[in-house]
Amino acid sequence: MQRLIAILLLCSFSTLGFALPVKTWSLAPDQLSLGYGQNVGDKRLTAQDLRLALQWQVVEWPIAHSGWQLEGHLVTSLNQWNSSLDPDKASSYGSNSIAALMLLPSVRLAKAFGPSNNFIEAGVGGGFMSGKALKKNANSPVDKSSSFNFELMAGAGSRFGSRQQYEINFKWLHYSNANMKTPNESLNFQVLSFGYWY
Repeated sequence: MQRLIAILLLCSFSTLGFALPVKTWSLAPDQLSLGYGQNVGDKRLTAQDLRLALQWQVVEWPIAHSGWQLEGHLVTSLNQWNSSLDPDKASSYGSNSIAALMLLPSVRLAKAFGPSNNFIEAGVGGGFMSGKALKKNANSPVDKSSSFNFELMAGAGSRFGSRQQYEINFKWLHYSNANMKTPNESLNFQVLSFGYWY
């Protein structure tokens, strides 16, 4: 896992800055998005992810004669993970709610199909959580051991509208500390988000 995260980090950062046309940088974000999702993979956990994200498109590179475009993005997100278990069945310790602030470089491959611009994307970043354990239906909670965790993302979506100002996006998000501390129980969410490009 540590080797995979290192490779993805290298690819993400190198794509954002190596031999690609960099857009004029501005502190103002290019996109605001809101997302909602559920955890997947652990049936003993019932949790929701509420996600507010700001996104900057920092590079774009049209791929000649193909209609495809490679883009580099930087995303910062505030996530609220809420466990909605019956208190009588939940673990005796851990939090019912955890906030997480993440920074994620990502790569997007996009192509226009008719009036929409469709894409696939992936990225890896990291950030900090307000708690280390989220309650689940077991004797012990989802134990992360550390406040710092990596965020891995894979997704697909579409931009549409008269100036491509709207975006709908479905993504898979994985959170892990890459076994820097143990135990390291992972969290996985599937999130549907809607965004607006300024």
